[in-house]
Amino acid sequence: MDLHRNPFRGDLMSRANMQSRSRGFTLIEMLVIVPVALLVITGFIALMVTMVGNVIAGRASNVMTYDIQSALNTIEQDVRLSTQFQNSSGTLPSPQGKDGAMSAFTSTTGDLVLGEIATNKNPIDPTRSFVYYNAPFGCTDPAEIYKNRIFFITVAYFVKDGSLWRRTYVPSPSGTLCSSQWQVNTCAPGYTSAQTRCQTSDSEILKDVTNFTVSYYTNPQDTVAISSAAADTASSIQVSIQSGKTSAGRAISATSTGRSSKLSDKDITLATPASPVVTGFSADGNATFSWPGVPTATSYIVRYNINGGAWITTSENTTATTFSIAAERGVTVSIKVFARNTTGTSADIASNNASTTTPLWTQCALQNGWTDFGSSYEGCGYTTTSHGVVVLKGLIGGGSIVDGTLLLILPPDQRPTHNLIFQVTISTNKLARLDVASNGHVRVSEIEAGATAGYISLSGITFIPSNSTYSWNALTPINGWTNFGSVYSPLRSTTDASGRVHTQGLLQRNTAAAGSDMANMASGTQPDKVHLFPSRRNGGYNEVGMRPNATMMDRYVTSANTWYSYQTLHYNTAFNGWQSFAFVAGVPGDSQMGNGWVYYNDSGSIHEPPQYTKSADGMVTVKGMIRSGTATSGTVIAKLPAGYRPQGQHIFHLISQTGFARVYVKANGDIEAVVVSSGWTSLDGIHFMASP
Repeated sequence: MDLHRNPFRGDLMSRANMQSRSRGFTLIEMLVIVPVALLVITGFIALMVTMVGNVIAGRASNVMTYDIQSALNTIEQDVRLSTQFQNSSGTLPSPQGKDGAMSAFTSTTGDLVLGEIATNKNPIDPTRSFVYYNAPFGCTDPAEIYKNRIFFITVAYFVKDGSLWRRTYVPSPSGTLCSSQWQVNTCAPGYTSAQTRCQTSDSEILKDVTNFTVSYYTNPQDTVAISSAAADTASSIQVSIQSGKTSAGRAISATSTGRSSKLSDKDITLATPASPVVTGFSADGNATFSWPGVPTATSYIVRYNINGGAWITTSENTTATTFSIAAERGVTVSIKVFARNTTGTSADIASNNASTTTPLWTQCALQNGWTDFGSSYEGCGYTTTSHGVVVLKGLIGGGSIVDGTLLLILPPDQRPTHNLIFQVTISTNKLARLDVASNGHVRVSEIEAGATAGYISLSGITFIPSNSTYSWNALTPINGWTNFGSVYSPLRSTTDASGRVHTQGLLQRNTAAAGSDMANMASGTQPDKVHLFPSRRNGGYNEVGMRPNATMMDRYVTSANTWYSYQTLHYNTAFNGWQSFAFVAGVPGDSQMGNGWVYYNDSGSIHEPPQYTKSADGMVTVKGMIRSGTATSGTVIAKLPAGYRPQGQHIFHLISQTGFARVYVKANGDIEAVVVSSGWTSLDGIHFMASP
């Protein structure tokens, strides 16, 4: 080991070398390194700029695509609420026109023009309702309001200054609306308060629009577009929107297409149809109405009422231009007809209303020389009341009086189920038998000796027709009486809707004694007091009593008589609609009985008092037993008030103490004696239809 070696020498040299290396780059080195570094930095910056620009442009493109889709969604929402694609908005009030004045938006110039129904709230609000005019059906009934005319608005999409705009046009209502519309008029931004037409600005739907194209299709599934000039015939559209601009120094663009269809079809340019002109007439128990077709009407609403009652809708959507309804006789049928199309319903004015009154009577087609007697007497006629009772009337004369002579034929709906036999007055104070057969034939026979062909009174003949829905009560004959049978009605009764009890039948006497009870009445059909009605037996007149103990009694029975016909009408004991005559000493006035005639109240007042009533179907009934008055022909016994009088004069066959009786009931209300007995005379059997 070299002990003389310096131990610090190596360290000093090492430090010198290190100091020599830490002095940095030389100039030459720098001249080489700096350009290289600048190239690297420039490239990196360029890369970063490109990357940032791409991001900005990409984001702008995405936003553009989103905005286009949002615009398409807005358009689709409007399309679904629209009722029509319009060819033109028509001239608009300034400044709502396309040019800021009055010019129209049109489909042929690329605008999308939509007809929409106004709503009372935002259309996308599920609680919103359509806005209707208040005529003709008012605003309160939800089932009726939709038939009123609809209030329409117009929405236009158009491109201006590179943006897609939406404008709303709300016309001034032509009448009163059921509610205010939510939609308001819009104008271009910058409108002034002086332009009171608009309440707010148009909606800017999309900026930077380079192309806006609308294609129209007849059907939603079609692939071939139709001409934009026929936009109003389309049900579906395809909208294509292209947008473009420069972003981060780059040109960006986006295109998107949407297809949508309207959900309803209403031509807002179609005028509400005019009101129909309705006429009506009555014939053969039918009221018939008709009206010419209304241009632009697609259907009609038909409503009617009877005698001013509640309106009944018979059709909401008929295309027929006639309406007929079977109507009871003597009623007034009124009708309203409204024309409809997709725009609304015609107005309710005089022309769309009509009324007709069905004749109360069908005039008889008399045969074998018989004609109406004329003068002040009712002519021959027949009717069915609203409560289902067939009534005959009139005085006829001049015809053949040979037994079995056919007088007239009743129609099928006014015929009895069985043959019925009535007693009638023929000529002066003479009687005859009148048959009303189930085939409708009305014949006269068993004419009393000495009678002439002067006249036959058909007044007082009533019966229930075969097509009636009333239920009959079979009455069992007693005390030797039996039903006659054959084609004739068995003894039976029914109560009509007015509370009148109808009893009919042909009985055979057999061993029955005079004055014996024939049958018991059905429960609840007995009268309040005794009635005495005229009836017919073979060979002459007869009388039948209806008692409050519910028994029927024959008053004239002899061994020479074999059959007895009973055709009666009375009210049961529950009826309380009677009007009483007031008794006066002299000539009676309205609702009075005079000239000495009073109530026959002998024997404990068991007989009906003199009273009158009129049922809901218009039939007047007079009843009661009277006595003690002046029996001279022409004496006024009583006078019916207005509303209880016939249209013409009637002759009624009644019974009295001396047998046959006869009175006139005149159009002035007089009940006038012809053949009566002052001992007692029964007014039972007088019933007729009141003058309308």
